Amino acid sequence: MADRNEAALGAAIKALEQAVQPAVDRGDPLAGEQLRLVVGYLRLMSSRLVHLEERARFEFEHYRELALALHDAALSQGGEVADRFDLALAQARESMRPGDVRAATAALAGAVSGLARAAVHATPEQRRTIEHAIAKRSRRWIDAQRAWFAPLGFELRPDQIPSLADALDISRVRA
Repeated sequence: MADRNEAALGAAIKALEQAVQPAVDRGDPLAGEQLRLVVGYLRLMSSRLVHLEERARFEFEHYRELALALHDAALSQGGEVADRFDLALAQARESMRPGDVRAATAALAGAVSGLARAAVHATPEQRRTIEHAIAKRSRRWIDAQRAWFAPLGFELRPDQIPSLADALDISRVRA
C-alpha cells in the first residue's frame, strides 16, 4: 500500500491555511500564533517523514551505547535500577521491527533516566562516573535534536548545527 502520510499532512496544512486561518479572530493574537506554530510543525513533519526510521535508529543506538557505558554503574546501584537496565539491554539485543526499536529505545531511555535519578544516592565517585558518561554522550544527541527541529527557526546559531544527515549518522554515536 502506498504511504499517504505526506499527502495527508499537505491536505491538513492546506485546510488550516485556507479554511481555518481566515476564520481566526485577528483580535486574538494567541490563536493566530498557535495556528502558525501548528502549521510550521506539520510542515516540519512532512519534510521529515522520510527520515523517521533513520531518527528512530539513531536514538536507539544513542541510548543503547549510553546504557552500555552505564551498565556497571547501574549494577552497582542494584535493585530496580539494575533490573531495569538488564531488561532494557536484553530487549535491545533482540532483532527488531520499527515498532520494537521505539519500544526498546523507550526502555533504554527509561533505564538511563532511572539511573540518573538514583545517582543522588550514589557515592560521589559513582555519581561523577554517571554524570560524566551522560555528559560525554549527550552532545551528539543534542546535535541530532537541533538538526531535526532547525527548520522551525528557533535556533540562535543555525550555522553551527550539523546537517541532518551528519547528525543522524549512527557511526557518530559509536565514535
